[in-house]
Amino acid sequence: MTAPEMSAPKPQLIPGSRRMGKRDVEDSLMWLRDPSAPAPVREYLAAERAFYDANRTKFAPQVSLLAELAHTKIAPEIATPTWNVGSRNFRYRWLTGADYSQLYEVLNDCSERLILDQAPLTSTGFVRVADLTISPDGNLIAYTVDTAGTERYELRIRDIESAQDIEVISGSVTYGLVWCKDSLRILYVRADSADRPCEVWVHQVGDTASSDALRFREDDAHFYLDLSGSGDGGYAVIHCASRHTMYAHIIDLASEDLPVLALRPKEDGRRYFAEPVQNETGLHFLIIESDADGKDTLVDYRDPLLQEVIRRVDLGGAASRLRSVVHVGDVALISGRSENLPTIWLITDDSNDPVLIQPPTPNGIYDLDIFSTGDSTELCLKYESKHSAVEWFALSPRDGAMRPLADTVVNTAVNNGSHVVEGSAYESLLIEIEVRDGTSVPVVITKRISTPLDGSAPCLLYGYGAWEIVIRPEHSPTLLALLDQGFVYAHAYLRGGGEVDHQWWVDGSMSSKHHTFDDYCDVARSLGGRLVDANKIVARGLSAGGLLMGAVYGREPQLFAGVIAEAPFVDPVTTMSDESAPLVIIEFDEWGNPARDEDLEWMLSWSPYDNCPTAQARPPLLTTTAINDSRVSFWEPARWIAKMRNDGESNNILFRVDLGARGHWAPPGRLARIDYEAELLGWALYIVDHVNAAAKSDQ
Repeated sequence: MTAPEMSAPKPQLIPGSRRMGKRDVEDSLMWLRDPSAPAPVREYLAAERAFYDANRTKFAPQVSLLAELAHTKIAPEIATPTWNVGSRNFRYRWLTGADYSQLYEVLNDCSERLILDQAPLTSTGFVRVADLTISPDGNLIAYTVDTAGTERYELRIRDIESAQDIEVISGSVTYGLVWCKDSLRILYVRADSADRPCEVWVHQVGDTASSDALRFREDDAHFYLDLSGSGDGGYAVIHCASRHTMYAHIIDLASEDLPVLALRPKEDGRRYFAEPVQNETGLHFLIIESDADGKDTLVDYRDPLLQEVIRRVDLGGAASRLRSVVHVGDVALISGRSENLPTIWLITDDSNDPVLIQPPTPNGIYDLDIFSTGDSTELCLKYESKHSAVEWFALSPRDGAMRPLADTVVNTAVNNGSHVVEGSAYESLLIEIEVRDGTSVPVVITKRISTPLDGSAPCLLYGYGAWEIVIRPEHSPTLLALLDQGFVYAHAYLRGGGEVDHQWWVDGSMSSKHHTFDDYCDVARSLGGRLVDANKIVARGLSAGGLLMGAVYGREPQLFAGVIAEAPFVDPVTTMSDESAPLVIIEFDEWGNPARDEDLEWMLSWSPYDNCPTAQARPPLLTTTAINDSRVSFWEPARWIAKMRNDGESNNILFRVDLGARGHWAPPGRLARIDYEAELLGWALYIVDHVNAAAKSDQ
């Protein structure tokens, strides 16, 4: 006798109210974000997880299939090229069956000595090392560790000779570590109570954390700061940024008292990115500066106020967005976007003619690692794509020539105007789709070469479209396993993202945010029936992309066979009405401020919590969250799901809640990530299999 299926959880309705801009309105689900009532909240989340686990048995075969296949697609062992710091050489290894990397010292006889293994750093099963940097003399490591998923880090100092930690600094440590030249002091960043990175501190090795000194603070709550080192290691750079304004300070890392030098002062609406360069002519500054229209220019200035121009560098009309500049030796390396592709430009100090490097496929990316590969004229370049595992190349900075390192190679060709990787079973194509207002939206399609684009294949359609961010095309063995089942993967470069130019973000933010959702729906509509099966499109997005999923779920649910909303920001009006909540003030210029009536009106027009589809219109939905997520609080999707549970039959809604150690993203371990991804993509495979079964039963 078959046991009856478990019913979906029925959340309590408790009288309460939510803040919507300037007013309070009744909301019987506000208890789900009440920190004073953790027991009933956790009880409800546990019930949702139990309902998910019970239903997971339905798609367990698809999960197992993808996981087993994906595990065969990863290299058993991976080793990076070696690099030199001080008198020592180092490399990372991922060993067979290991989730996390290990850092080794490579000795003179070519043997290797283990310095740091990430796996033993935690007892929770979760560990993320965010920053790791080796002191200039090669004797100490500074690294930051999160073992809960909260993105609240410990700063640890490890002695390389003994391979033991000698100091631990706890508290509100966040991203950014830079060693001073004396190898005895290190700069690090602390966040405030709203999780805003806002302070730079200096720690002296051997002293207690209580003696650490504050070197810089950004007091404006609309700004956050980023700490990095210059390419030559001589300076620390502090960039302070809001959505419309950015300015910088520098610190001479060889100085005794570490004075903070201000560059051009903050000017509302102007942004610049700074790279200090010290050479025989003295200190000068390579600056990427943006005008009011968002056009980026590379300028070399002689003075810290950025007034005396040495030269302006023309990167060509196709350079649509410049992101960063690093100067190494006598070469400037600029990262940005050109023709919808990630691009690196190389410019020598004695020439204005740039060398341009672009990935061999439109879903690939090159990253520059600033370390020597044994020849001082070469740098290390790392390449990866959705269907190509990480490979390393030695880069000649004068002419852009590359040679493979560690027996890696990428062979490129051009096929009908699209970049492909020869010898691979997969290919990527960059197409453009015209949406309802006439705008052309770029879409990268990745598939097996043997999968036809004739309207018959199922499709996983990914979108983000916010913060002017470019989503990195990280290699995914699990995605390849899904492509092996005949899926097409489509990544839409929606307005609001950063794949095109600055105006692309402007046209998908604030009062124009609806363009992001319209673009996504129009891409799905255009792909369906023409290139992929219109009845088998599964939508996927994370974080702000989860907001996108919630919005399209309410706007045009009929376009999708299923929707995967990961850590979705689906209750923006309530969150943005609470200025004490983490990061809210920073985000006013992305979504709007509901305290302003005009902003509230447009936010309510697309807020997923305020625009849930009727029970009859809902396609299957898989939503994820982690109770420790510090970026999108668990109560955002919890309230959204609970509202739909109370609005009608909802057994086709699954809510995967992690109640233990995990954060905003997938698990950081390479094997754990495969298993996590297999759950989500296995559900997508189950959904389209269900569509197939339903179609056959109707025949």
